[in-house]
Amino acid sequence: MSRVNILLFAFPAVVLLLLPLLCWLVGYWFQEHDFSLYLLCVGAQRSASIRASALTPAASPR
Repeated sequence: MSRVNILLFAFPAVVLLLLPLLCWLVGYWFQEHDFSLYLLCVGAQRSASIRASALTPAASPR
């Protein structure tokens, strides 16, 4: 086998072997940072709703 054939076989094999480890690491990172991600999402949602309410004119009391 030539080097190109070996690399064409080895690269996908290494990726497939390391994929579960990568998925586990991403899951572990999100598990440790899920509360901060929640706060980030809630903060973004609140700031968007504040901006939207600032753009709509307030109803004048009668």
